[in-house]
Parts: sequence; structure tokens; C-alpha cells
Amino acid sequence: HTIEASLDLTGKEEGVLVACGGFTGGYSLFIKGNKVFYDYNYYHGLHYKLESPKLGKGPVDIKFNFIEDGGITEGIPGGKGELYINGKKVDEVAMPEMHISTFSLSETFDVGIDAGTPVTTEYAVENHFPYTGELDKITIRLTD
Repeated sequence: HTIEASLDLTGKEEGVLVACGGFTGGYSLFIKGNKVFYDYNYYHGLHYKLESPKLGKGPVDIKFNFIEDGGITEGIPGGKGELYINGKKVDEVAMPEMHISTFSLSETFDVGIDAGTPVTTEYAVENHFPYTGELDKITIRLTD
């Protein structure tokens, strides 16, 4: 699957672009310190993290790409994650174990905020880390 966003930055924006799940498992794509982060919380403290270089100001295209590699560990599928900024790959991480169906049913799918428990320790639960810039849309594409 891919997650994509096109933004026009002033350099002061921060917050969650999209999040699904929470502290027991999920993912979050967010901006903090003028960098893009993707954090996949598998569970039991196992996180797969990606980080971009500093973004600067102006238009930016952000893309997270997950590629299932067909490898299965004890019935659990895995793959790799890639982070792209303006079409250039800036980070990648092996993700050997993934959730096979759902995250906690008590958690939420959110755009522009992480309304449930935080997926990552990179932001706090107190304010749910709302995105402070203009966010028109997030595009998620599913593949086979």
C-alpha cells in the first residue's frame, strides 16, 4: 500500500497527517521538527521507523510505500517500508512482522490528528498532536 500527501509548507507545521491504531499497534505518518516520520508500531515495543531529512519551505510531496516481500515468519507477513520526499527515496526499513488483520478495535483511523492513544512515543496523548498546517487530503492506495 502507499500513503501520499502533497503539502505547501511554511516550515512551522507539525502534527499527524494520518494515524491508525494506537499504543498496542498501528501506524502514524507525521511531521515534527520540520521532518517527516513514519512509525509502525507492531507491538510489545517493536517499532519500525522512517525519518526524512529537514523539509524546508514550499511544496512537498510525501509518500510512504509498503512492499510485502512474500516472506512469512510463523504465519505473519512482512516486507519493507520506504519513505519518499518529492519522488526521492530518503529512508527505508525492513518490516519483517506485520499485523495480519486489524489493530485494536477500540482505536481509530484519523486524518490530521491521532485521536486515540498515541501510536508512537514521538508525540504525547495530551493534545493528540493535531496537524497545524493546511491538509487537503491523504491518498491511500491498496495493492494486491
